[in-house]
Amino acid sequence: MDLFNLAVKILKSSHLTEETLEEIKGIAKKYWVGSKEGKTEILYKGNPVLKKVSSKLQNRYSNDINQGREGEKNMKYFVFERDREGTCYHEFYKGKWDNKTFWKTDSLCIYDDILSDNIGFVQAIRAVIPNYDSYGVTEISAEQWNEIGSLITNKYNSSIDLYQEADRWLRKVFQEYDCFTILGI
Repeated sequence: MDLFNLAVKILKSSHLTEETLEEIKGIAKKYWVGSKEGKTEILYKGNPVLKKVSSKLQNRYSNDINQGREGEKNMKYFVFERDREGTCYHEFYKGKWDNKTFWKTDSLCIYDDILSDNIGFVQAIRAVIPNYDSYGVTEISAEQWNEIGSLITNKYNSSIDLYQEADRWLRKVFQEYDCFTILGI
């Protein structure tokens, strides 16, 4: 892989896992050196293009660790706020919404068309929370989320992958918060 394609891969990646970082470091051995004092660092060797890409890669990796995303695998349905393109997204906001902040950096977002295509997911939410409004604000407790998961597993099986992807993030959220809030479009 040449430098240009490596840069494109780095700049297009939605978030970096340790596995992705290792793959990139393997490809780019001649450009970067590994770690310093037990901390992973991506370093450039005098090339201005590499300096820019290296800086962007290091910032993404550091942000992923700071946001608790370092173990996440590439997601199929959701993106983090920084990877959002436009505003036609439903935001999964950690905890109870503060009635003023949108697009928090630690929020999980799902594009409206993806949510609409997974009607079983929406139907399961509406079955557990009848007043769910895809244009409004909906708080969901851990207990309700588990009920939604049971419905998806037993009745709306086509949305299981979407549910599981959100569930990986929400397991961490529920360790700190009693609920999460879906902010509709």
